[in-house]
Amino acid sequence: MLKTISFLFFMTVLLFAGCGSDDEALVHFQLINPTFSVDNIEITADDGLLNHTIDEDDYIANGNSYRTHEFRTRKSGTLKISFEIYDGVSRQVDPVIEGELDLELKSDWFWSVDFIVSDMNPFEFCMGCSGYQAWGLPEILKRNENDSLYIIWGGNSIKNPVIY
Repeated sequence: MLKTISFLFFMTVLLFAGCGSDDEALVHFQLINPTFSVDNIEITADDGLLNHTIDEDDYIANGNSYRTHEFRTRKSGTLKISFEIYDGVSRQVDPVIEGELDLELKSDWFWSVDFIVSDMNPFEFCMGCSGYQAWGLPEILKRNENDSLYIIWGGNSIKNPVIY
């Protein structure tokens, strides 16, 4: 399973890295093997100029995964990503998980940010990944007792992608 997740991440970065021009900066998001529906996660990406909240209409289903289209970002500065996950019962209560991370923006760069539910750390098997953060899952969102939410990010040049 982890090899499949790593392969999906790697192929996604390669696929989208070859698109566009060197004066672009892009980001997209994936939910891989989620234990929550796309309408129970809210992701906000803010680069200081553009602020985009990703909702269920932004996702494209691919088996047990979902990805968004690419969003343009500024070519420098910081992309602040925040997220909230709800338990599926009501958004009128506090989220069961919330967090944030910052990514450095630069021109000719494509970021892929993956939200992965797994019982093992997929970062250990990921080629081209730059970092990760992990959060414990509440029981209602676990498939097994060791499941956690991992957010893994990696990037590549758009014009001259590195082939791993």
